[in-house]
Amino acid sequence: LLRGARRCLPRPIKQRRPMPPSTECQIMRYGLSSPAPRIIQAAAAIILAIFTGARTHTMSSILCSHVHIADTCITILLDKEKSWDVRQPREKRTAKYYRTQDNEAVFGLLQRWSTIAPKQPNAPFFGLPSQSKLPSDFLTTALYFMLDGLQLHAPGIVGHSTRYNTASMPASIGVLHSKICFAGGWSSTGNAIHTYLDPTYPFHPISAIIFNGLLPPHQRHSVTPHLLLAK
Repeated sequence: LLRGARRCLPRPIKQRRPMPPSTECQIMRYGLSSPAPRIIQAAAAIILAIFTGARTHTMSSILCSHVHIADTCITILLDKEKSWDVRQPREKRTAKYYRTQDNEAVFGLLQRWSTIAPKQPNAPFFGLPSQSKLPSDFLTTALYFMLDGLQLHAPGIVGHSTRYNTASMPASIGVLHSKICFAGGWSSTGNAIHTYLDPTYPFHPISAIIFNGLLPPHQRHSVTPHLLLAK
């Protein structure tokens, strides 16, 4: 009955492609330039979700004790990831993001947020002082907040759209398929990643800023130093 009723309703708009590079640039720039804690919070969460491939409910479960930001590496313990077998929960995944000469902006954004983030080990890492617990749709709310602040119209985009960027952005700069799967938590022998990978995603320096570290040093792309400072 419910299935039949849904067929009578208009189909919801779904974003089956990654956010465009210009949107990622503006989100990064907004988070690096604004003094507002909520803007820094939203930008840092979106960028972290892109380079880890974390789903929105996984982002909500990240605690302060799960994140370690050092000079050379950001380490995040990702808990409560989706598992197709409910009888056997998926093992926790540790995502490591290493500093290169190009991704200073990513480290700077996460470090900006870490100075504001709660200090209690069991507090949500992306929680504001008034938030003792984050809702499961936190990432979607953060994305809507940023798009509204930037006056961008992006129908159908939700927090899960960041996984399309996780697959498509590194592919656009020539990262090996196996490395993309490892970085995003996909099986390299399965087909799930092909749901998210857009082979037509355009080459753009923002992809190199975030994902150059997955390439050997001699294959990394040059990045305009002032890309994120432009208006």
